[in-house]
Amino acid sequence: MKHPGSKYEWERERNADLLRAYREAISRVDFVDLATICERVVKMPSRQFWISPKRAATIVAQIEAGNAPKLRDNGQRRINEIYSRYKKVRETNHTDSIYTIVSKIVFQPAPEFYLTPASANVIIHRIKRENYNKCRQRLRHIF
Repeated sequence: MKHPGSKYEWERERNADLLRAYREAISRVDFVDLATICERVVKMPSRQFWISPKRAATIVAQIEAGNAPKLRDNGQRRINEIYSRYKKVRETNHTDSIYTIVSKIVFQPAPEFYLTPASANVIIHRIKRENYNKCRQRLRHIF
């Protein structure tokens, strides 16, 4: 669970990937309906699984021990995908640790973002607002 004040270490990279998917989704439609766009964005392939390797390895180890944690829908689907990939790799590779295998899996392309459309909408609007404020600050001498 995320603690108050904690920062996601790959937030900038995740946001850039999400913004790329958002722009791609907008370029494919004639009429922009934000709810529909966000639904499409979260279902688009992502550059990687946006979870830290340490957290993913901890959850996979708990599953292996028969002590699976309770996760929300998207988190559970993400971990199920990571765990299924882990099992395939583990069949052929018995020497590497759970962390080593899961670290490689986390940085593979993911089939989707594993976010809700509402979360994606909030993140995208925050990114756009931050970009607008940076541009406005950079060009403040003109106005």
